[in-house]
Amino acid sequence: MRFITPQGSGENTILKVTAKRENLTFEPGKPIDLTETMGPPPSEVQRGEVSRSVLDEPVRAFPRIARGTLTFEKALQPGAKVPGDFHVTFVQGTDVYSGRTLFGHFEATVP
Repeated sequence: MRFITPQGSGENTILKVTAKRENLTFEPGKPIDLTETMGPPPSEVQRGEVSRSVLDEPVRAFPRIARGTLTFEKALQPGAKVPGDFHVTFVQGTDVYSGRTLFGHFEATVP
């Protein structure tokens, strides 16, 4: 899911929240746990990731997610508009986004 704004002939990705679909049973209305690890220990790869890509700013990956979910309220059919919401709190650390929480409601068009 991406929040975008126009930028000249392109676009800025203000915020992008992704969830790896590997071994995921999708159900509309059921929150996807973005903190789930994607492999047996000692794997630290999480299901969810948050990033940002804006003109004149380096592409930014956010810190590890301490708590977070992504929910789509309808089935993900190509071309469909799907409402949903997300909330993410990042782990404490030294990054500018450490310990912060992002959340929002959206209506996205499925590619």
